[in-house]
Amino acid sequence: MYKKHLFSLSQVSLLALSINLLSPLSASACGGFFCNATQPVNQAAERILFSVQDGQTDMHVQIQYQGPPTGFGWILPVAPGVETTVSSEALFVALDRIYGPQFFLDYQYDENCDDPNFRYQDDEFAANDSGFTDVDSDSEPTVQVISREPVGPYDRAILQADNVEVLRDWLNENEYQIPDSIDEKLTPYIEGGAVFVVIKLLADSDVGDLVPLKLSFPGSSPSIPILPTSVSAEPDMGMIVHVLGAYRAIPSNYQHVIINEAVIDWQSRGNNYTDVVSQAADEAEGKAFATDYAGEVGEQIAEVIQPYSDQVLADLAAATTFGDIQSAIPDRTNPDYQRIFTSIFGEQDQNWDQPADGLVLSEALIEQFNPVYEDLNQLFVTSAVMTRLYTTMSASEMDSDPMFDFNPDLESVSNVHNATIYVTCDDEYTPVESIIELSDGRRYPVENVTPISRQNGETVRGEDQVAAVRIERMFSSGQPEVIREIPPEMSTPNGGSLADMNDGQGPSEQLCNLLPIACENNNESTSPALESGEGNTGGSGKSGGCEQGLTQNLPFFFAIAMCLILNLRRRQSL
Repeated sequence: MYKKHLFSLSQVSLLALSINLLSPLSASACGGFFCNATQPVNQAAERILFSVQDGQTDMHVQIQYQGPPTGFGWILPVAPGVETTVSSEALFVALDRIYGPQFFLDYQYDENCDDPNFRYQDDEFAANDSGFTDVDSDSEPTVQVISREPVGPYDRAILQADNVEVLRDWLNENEYQIPDSIDEKLTPYIEGGAVFVVIKLLADSDVGDLVPLKLSFPGSSPSIPILPTSVSAEPDMGMIVHVLGAYRAIPSNYQHVIINEAVIDWQSRGNNYTDVVSQAADEAEGKAFATDYAGEVGEQIAEVIQPYSDQVLADLAAATTFGDIQSAIPDRTNPDYQRIFTSIFGEQDQNWDQPADGLVLSEALIEQFNPVYEDLNQLFVTSAVMTRLYTTMSASEMDSDPMFDFNPDLESVSNVHNATIYVTCDDEYTPVESIIELSDGRRYPVENVTPISRQNGETVRGEDQVAAVRIERMFSSGQPEVIREIPPEMSTPNGGSLADMNDGQGPSEQLCNLLPIACENNNESTSPALESGEGNTGGSGKSGGCEQGLTQNLPFFFAIAMCLILNLRRRQSL
C-alpha cells in the first residue's frame, strides 16, 4: 500500500532567440543583436509572440542585452509598410508561466516508508513619412531613410538600401553597432525587396531601459530568420515561439519531434527539458521543433495582462507621497510598471512619507502602459488557439529560416506532464527500490536512468539515451508523416544504458537502424535500413536508419534565405 505525495516540477525560464518577420515577400526576415568587435553579445534569452489575424501579423519580440549601452545594436529586415511600437516585458513572463512545460511527479510510498527525510521536495529626430520613390537604375546606390524617430528607449530607423555596401556605410556613419560580418547575410533580403528596422539606445537611455518591441505588417505566414543570427549565436541557442491563430501552428519546413519522457530528470524538477529537446533536435539533423503547448488561449493570460482601471489611475493621480503611490497600485512587481516608475523617480530607495507626484506617474501609465495592455488584452480575448514551440540551434545549424503554418486537423497538446514514482522501503524505513511510471504506462527503475545533459552544444551525459521517440513531418492539413519512431521497449531505460541492452551486447540491429547515434556512441556500426514497416510501430512504412544515418530520410532544407523569399508559403518537397 502506497501513500501519495504530489510535487510540482515546473520548468520555466527557457531560452529563446530574437526573431523577425518579412511579409508579404515570404513572411521571413533576419535579425539579431550585435555589438562592437570587442563586446560579443549573448543572444540566449529572447522570446517572441506571433499573432495572425485577418491577413495581418503582429510580432512581439523580447530584447535582452548585457554590455555597454553604446555597444547595443539590432537589425531586422521586414516588408515595406511595417509599423513599430513598444510591447510588454510582463507579457513574456506570463507566457512562460502559463504555457511553459510543467512536470508533476506523484510520489507513492509503501507502508514501510514513514520516515520523510529521504523524500524529494519539491528633439534630435525627424520623422519622414514620404514613402517609397522609384530609383533610376543608372543612379548611384543609396539608402532611403523611410523614417527615424524615438520608439520607447530606442533610436529606431527604417531603411531601404540598394545594396549592402551603402547600407553598411549608413550604419557606420550613424553609429549603429552592427558588425561587418553580418553583411553577406543581409544581401538576400536586400535583393528580395526588404526594408530594415534598426535600433540603438537613445543617448539618455541605458541597458536597463530595454523594452520588447511590437512590429505589425500584412501577411499570415510567420518565419524565424536566423541566417544573420548565426554570426553571434551561442551553442544550443533556444527559440521559444508562441503563435496565436485560428488553428494549431506547425513548423512547415523544419521537422517536429516528440520527446522521450523517460530521459527527463523528474527528480530534479524536469530541469533538463531543454537539453532533451536539444538532443531530440540533433537526432532530426539539428532542425526540429517540439510542441510545448497547443490549445485554447484560456482566460488566465487576459486576466494577467490588464490595463489599469480609471479608479486606480485616479487614486494614483491624487497621490502626494510614495506611500500613497504604493497604496494605489495593486501590483508593483510588474516589470513594465517598474520601468516607468524608475524612469520618473529613479532607482534610489523611497521613504513612505517622502513627497512624490502621483499625477506624473498616472499620466505616464496612461500614455505608455495602458495602450499596450489594452491591445494585448484584446488580442488574447479574440484569438482561438495558442501554440508554443521550442527548439535550440547552434550557429552551424542556422542555414535555413524556420517557417510556420497552421493545421486545423491536429489534436491539442497539454503542457502538463505527469509521472508516478513508487518507492519501496525495508523494515528500517530505508528506500530500497524506486520505480517511475510514465503516463503512457512505461515503467523503469530510477537507478537505470542517466538523464540527458548538454554543455556547449554537445551531449555530455546520457548521450546513449533516446531523446526523440518520434520524428515527424507536419503539413497544413491532415496528420503528420512519421519519419522515425522508436518502439517503447527501445526508448525505456529498463536495462540501464543502451550499452547494457541485449544482455550486455549493446543496441540491437533494429535500434541501430532507427537511431544510428546509439550505435555510434557504443562503437557499433549501423546496418542497412530495415524493410518497410519492420520494427516501426505506427510509422509511415519508412525506417529512419541507413548506413549514412538519418539524413537520407530527412527533408532537404534550403540553405539560403532567398529561397524562402521567392517561395511564399511553399511546402518543402522531398
